Amino acid sequence: MAGIVGLIFTQIVILSPSSLEENDNNPFPVEQSALIEEHSNENKTILADGIPKNKIPDYTIERFSYISTKETEKLWKLTAQKAAMYDDEKLVHARNTKAFLFNPEGTATEVTGREAKYFTDSTRNLEVFGEVHAVFPDGFKIESEYMLYRPNERVLEIPERYLAHGHGPIIGEKTNKPKTLSFTSYGLINWISKAEISLLKDVQLSTSMTTIRSDRCIVFRKNKTAQFTMNPKRPVDSRFITINETDMFAKGRQAELNYDSNDQQVKYLVLHQDVLIKQTTAKNTLKYATGGKADFDSNLNLIILSDFPQVYQDSDTVTGDVIKLHRDSDIVEVEHSNAFSKGN
Repeated sequence: MAGIVGLIFTQIVILSPSSLEENDNNPFPVEQSALIEEHSNENKTILADGIPKNKIPDYTIERFSYISTKETEKLWKLTAQKAAMYDDEKLVHARNTKAFLFNPEGTATEVTGREAKYFTDSTRNLEVFGEVHAVFPDGFKIESEYMLYRPNERVLEIPERYLAHGHGPIIGEKTNKPKTLSFTSYGLINWISKAEISLLKDVQLSTSMTTIRSDRCIVFRKNKTAQFTMNPKRPVDSRFITINETDMFAKGRQAELNYDSNDQQVKYLVLHQDVLIKQTTAKNTLKYATGGKADFDSNLNLIILSDFPQVYQDSDTVTGDVIKLHRDSDIVEVEHSNAFSKGN
């Protein structure tokens, strides 16, 4: 009996684990402060605002995927290489992201960026930060360092403090020579469902050989038109939209552009109020024109001046009800003309 008891005691001693204090090979528990320090170092590179700095995420998910819905309708889908979730703040912060913004028809605008942020209990708004690229279903692109998507209104927004750059094919292009529309603007509002883009500040829009500069612009992409205006708070002498082409400079208070498909610069362009045109003629001389309205017809390579138009070339002045300037020649057509020359 004594031998059996001794054997059992020996097995208990041999098989019992030693205490953590006696085993140098056992891992030590990780202190929370160390995790916070590691997370804080990672946060130093964060672009998104409002991310907790001294707090460990409640969850971290690799190869993250999330779909935001309203009832049965998909609003947007977000995929990311990695996402951190904060329960108390009801916040998700994702890195290396790709988002799909769905319109009512079910097609999606694809947006990529370095980071994204959204709140799980609020408006379902999605913010994207850093090297943001938005590609629309027709191939048009918008680039910036920040974008906000408001799904309830189907609005993609860039504040005025960020420069936005847009470019892509003109809708409905049927010619053999591809045409593109491009613009830069500080800030924009894009109504995705209506295909309208409002450019907010310091606008430069170009199509083929024509460049237009203004304070503001609304681009109606379905109708292929654009409306240009100036800030009414500007001084009067600088409140002009300007138009530049290879052989022409023009300015006016308001402008409308139609950039429909054809092989010329634009289909038509209209300038209003205090119009001034400077054109280099076929003989390489300078021609000036003024009026209340100017219609630029690129199909006929013609400028039609109205509302008290006048044309000045060398020492000659021509006035009339309507004046037509043929841009590929020195011909000037005048209705009900009055002309005079200062002579030599």
